[in-house]
Amino acid sequence: MNLEQVARRAKVSTATVSRVLNNASVVKTSTRSRVMKAIEELTVSPNLHARSLAGGKSKTIGVIVPTSESVLLRYLQNHRARRHAARL
Repeated sequence: MNLEQVARRAKVSTATVSRVLNNASVVKTSTRSRVMKAIEELTVSPNLHARSLAGGKSKTIGVIVPTSESVLLRYLQNHRARRHAARL
């Protein structure tokens, strides 16, 4: 799903959908409710890659390690796996 589909479903502009998603205060409560209902009906989930590209921040850290046997690499992989398991 994308902004255009949500906008069509809620009968608003894509700019309004964007304002709702960015929690802008200029959107009327009734309009915000319509947009949120459309999002729920379409089961929209935000595309984090698109959001990071648009915002210019990815909150991603690159790490260069000498070998795949690095203690740091194993620690980071285990930490990531634990965080992922905790979300499930």
